[in-house]
Amino acid sequence: MSDLELKITRFELGVIETNLTELEQIVDKSLEKYRGLVVTEDQIPEAKKTRSDLNALKKTANDWRIRKEKEFNEPFAQVKAQVKRICDNIDQVNGEIDKQIKTFEEAQREEKRTAIADWWAKNGKRTVPIEKVWDERYLNKTCSEKQWQADLTTKRERITAELSQITQMGEPEKVDFLITNYMQTLDVSAALEAWNRNEEAKRRAEEEKARMEAERLAREERARQQAEMRAQAEAEDEELPQPQAEATALGPDDYLYSPTFKLVDLTYTQAIELTRYMQEHGIKFISIDKERRRK
Repeated sequence: MSDLELKITRFELGVIETNLTELEQIVDKSLEKYRGLVVTEDQIPEAKKTRSDLNALKKTANDWRIRKEKEFNEPFAQVKAQVKRICDNIDQVNGEIDKQIKTFEEAQREEKRTAIADWWAKNGKRTVPIEKVWDERYLNKTCSEKQWQADLTTKRERITAELSQITQMGEPEKVDFLITNYMQTLDVSAALEAWNRNEEAKRRAEEEKARMEAERLAREERARQQAEMRAQAEAEDEELPQPQAEATALGPDDYLYSPTFKLVDLTYTQAIELTRYMQEHGIKFISIDKERRRK
């Protein structure tokens, strides 16, 4: 591989000798008389010929430039194509080598992953799966066996201590809840927050249940009171005497009159007073219907 060094045995920049500088001066001098030219109608044929001549000169110069540029670049184009072939071949072989290296390294990582999982199964917290304490850094080549074992040992001791702490946090229901949540997150603070949220939800549910029960009892009490009021009103209506009024003496131009009224929104007291008034004045009346409602 030490022979893979590009050596340039000869490299010469091309030398081009032309009369472009002289030609440019001649063209510029010739074009000077056409700058700002105002073409009249009788000069149209001559202007068209001038334009054609200038375009022809332009095409001749540009075609020559393109042709010579291709000739000038041809040697380097061959070198460029040859270098590209070399690079493509190198990339192809490199790709195959890289694939094998990655396959080998991945096999090493999987072997290390299995070894770490086995160690945790024997030395870690068996109720905690390795995924809960896993750190992808363990698979790095720079992470030695001593390092990942020390890290997992620290995690095991922390989990043991925190579980012991949780078992002393209260009644069995709370402890069971905290342990279940902790085993999912391995975070005591998160488990306590979950417990507080759960307790708050239960408290709100109980308050809502109590509120609905109070409303139900209040509705039943209102219904009972309304039933009592209706019964009392009906009993009082039956108890009120309705004496027959003495026959009213009618004058020669008088007659008996029987108007019909609907009294709206009287209070119970007003209805009783009105009944008494009609009885005292001998006004006969018939109770047709009763509508009762609370304000």
